[in-house]
Amino acid sequence: MAFAVFFLWHADTALAASSWDFTENWDSGYTDNQVIPATGSPWSSSSTYGSMNGAGAHADTYNRKSGSYSAHLGYWTYGSFSYYDFYLKRTFSTATAGAGTLKFWYYLAYSTLYVQHSSDGSTWTNITIKSSRQYVFGAWATVTIPANTKYIRFKANTDPYYFDGAWIDDISFTVPEVWVNEITGFDPDNPNGGILELTADAGGLTGYEPTSVEWQYKKTGDTDWTDLPTDTDGSDGWTVSIDTRSFSDIAFKVRARALSGSKVSKWCEVTINVQNLIFDGFTLPAEPMGGVIDIAASATPPTLSVVYPPNPWTFNGGVTYYYSYTDCVDATEGIPIGGTATKFTSEFSRVY
Repeated sequence: MAFAVFFLWHADTALAASSWDFTENWDSGYTDNQVIPATGSPWSSSSTYGSMNGAGAHADTYNRKSGSYSAHLGYWTYGSFSYYDFYLKRTFSTATAGAGTLKFWYYLAYSTLYVQHSSDGSTWTNITIKSSRQYVFGAWATVTIPANTKYIRFKANTDPYYFDGAWIDDISFTVPEVWVNEITGFDPDNPNGGILELTADAGGLTGYEPTSVEWQYKKTGDTDWTDLPTDTDGSDGWTVSIDTRSFSDIAFKVRARALSGSKVSKWCEVTINVQNLIFDGFTLPAEPMGGVIDIAASATPPTLSVVYPPNPWTFNGGVTYYYSYTDCVDATEGIPIGGTATKFTSEFSRVY
């Protein structure tokens, strides 16, 4: 007796891999101390240290997370004692359509570390991992790389000594099936007011086009997000209206996420500065009135007593070879509207 077995695979249950997704742990195609050349593809490297013949990274075995090798941003032997920039770059064949997630393991030996991204290879945006030269004995980092990225680059500043530098291993990059790249419809640099018509730039991979976009907002001091109407028709854009006239606030947050079947994007979040004027009334001419009459209307900004942002303090900590330190940093931004405000500054403590 013969049996026929059929497997039914629903497309929505499969993990759709974009053409930009990749993983790298340097164990395929690399040998110990093999230089990653300046003209390599998709990986290339460079540096400001002239003795490396234009390269800035190589594979070695000193500090790695898995396998035999990791990529070392630094020199492979003894060099002059000064500080230089070392780069490791990944080039995509086309710019990313949506924001992606970059995850990697790193080890620092008296080095800084930044992730950079660019759409043209000339103008770079920094994402800071460690801004001061220090020791990190293995850690994971995850960063978001925005849409329209053609190049991703790791940057380390260290001295050209073969035990120093930055080691990068177990890299993964994924662009999700569906995304929201940005929210527009407001002035990001000045106060907004009245009714705002916001639009989400939502998209998806082929077969995962968005079917709806959810919206939420949160005022300063709120614990929970408040739902706004979900847009289920993107033919005129993925939009929402929000009336700011009832907000006794100087800034609030709005976020949006796209859905396609069971796939849900990450939230895209923005902060919107707001200031609605209070109508004082009309000024009429003295009676009697006749002919052309001039009528004036006046409005004044509200008087608010707020703390902005509600929790401006952040913690920076680190460890070097010689001592550990703890910095308490005041990250308060300038107030988003004109007025009188008190800004508190901080001291820092260093523990040896």
